[in-house]
Amino acid sequence: MFKTRLGLILCTGLMACASSGISESGLLGDTSGFERRGDSLLVDPLAGADSLRGYTRVHMEPVLVYLGPEARERGVGPVQQRHLGQLFRRALRTELSQYFVLVGDPAERGSDLMDLRVVITDVEPGDPESGVPGNGTVEVELLATSTGERLVAAISRKWGRAPHTAPDEKHAEAEFAFQAWSTELREWLVAATGR
Repeated sequence: MFKTRLGLILCTGLMACASSGISESGLLGDTSGFERRGDSLLVDPLAGADSLRGYTRVHMEPVLVYLGPEARERGVGPVQQRHLGQLFRRALRTELSQYFVLVGDPAERGSDLMDLRVVITDVEPGDPESGVPGNGTVEVELLATSTGERLVAAISRKWGRAPHTAPDEKHAEAEFAFQAWSTELREWLVAATGR
């Protein structure tokens, strides 16, 4: 049940899922056994328990961003790369803090604590003037902190065009995508954990 719901959140209500291939950063290791959901979503069918009930705390690792070749050619540098990761992490923190205790100490443990790992790969900036949206691949993994067991994992190629994006709003599309995805993730986690 939870895997089906995760597939829906990652692929609906956010932005159109791209139909191109999904690349991997190595965060999730071997994904050859993942199940494909739609054109652009892979979900780990062997991930953990049937329920996330009882989890009340989340430790978020920094969001890592890896640029695609076109982004590097267009001069997107380390500062912008870090900024995109911070934007996504901020959106996740804002959403998750409404229902979960966010834990800052990575050494903290407990049966009610899960680790959230997010990586964005193949980030390619859009061009608001020509109407070409940006794109990227999101990899997400939730682990039981007490055991290291993977609770859920997914890869989704997604991005989107923010409504009314002005040409000078460099990160508007990314912020739009990050906020929408963070909201959907929070809604799913609230339902899955019974918060």
